[in-house]
Amino acid sequence: MKGIVLYLLLSLYFGGIAYVTTNSLPLGAIVFLSYFAVLIVFIRPIVKRYLEKRRKRHEVFNFINHFIISLSVTSSLDQAFEDATIDAKGEEKKVLDSITPLSPMEKLEYLLRYFEEDIYPVFLSIVKAYMEEGGDLLEMSSSLLNEAVFNEEKHNSLETIRRKSLVQYGSLWFLSTLVLVFLRFGLSNFYDSLTKNLPYLLTAIAYFLIALASFFIYARSYTGEKMSLERK
Repeated sequence: MKGIVLYLLLSLYFGGIAYVTTNSLPLGAIVFLSYFAVLIVFIRPIVKRYLEKRRKRHEVFNFINHFIISLSVTSSLDQAFEDATIDAKGEEKKVLDSITPLSPMEKLEYLLRYFEEDIYPVFLSIVKAYMEEGGDLLEMSSSLLNEAVFNEEKHNSLETIRRKSLVQYGSLWFLSTLVLVFLRFGLSNFYDSLTKNLPYLLTAIAYFLIALASFFIYARSYTGEKMSLERK
């Protein structure tokens, strides 16, 4: 819901800029509707998949760490599973609630369908080997835990870089809209003639088309996701 409100506000902003710079209410409405449609139909699914993958990556990291530590101490799958999922919320909690009747090992195998990280099948094979053959679980899983920590730190660093680039990107487009507003109020004596000038109007339309295409390209670059329509 928050995402939809953000896309609505962004569309209203650019629709308003289009109206202010061209004095054309129909063009402002077209820009607003076009932006909102593209943001909802094309960009929202990309961002949604990215946020979902990021969330699950954090969830599987926490789950594996807590499960292995608890299992090494208690040697109980039931207790380890409970300790690893005690802070679950949102979609993860719904999934866990739906598999309550299953045995601990069946729950772990079922979570293969939920966690989409390559590290989870390795974790599952280590747990099975430990339950069947015994041994030192912490030693058996040391390489896995080290890789999990490395991946978590790497993705956290990348996320920090992405956020900085998003701020810079947004700032540049915001400044560009201020330039358009300056044309409206700074050159008010020529404004009426500008809004009736075809090259000016075509340039304004090109600006909004380029901005919209830029948003889509940046969303793909930021998330690393490919375009697809949202699935119900």
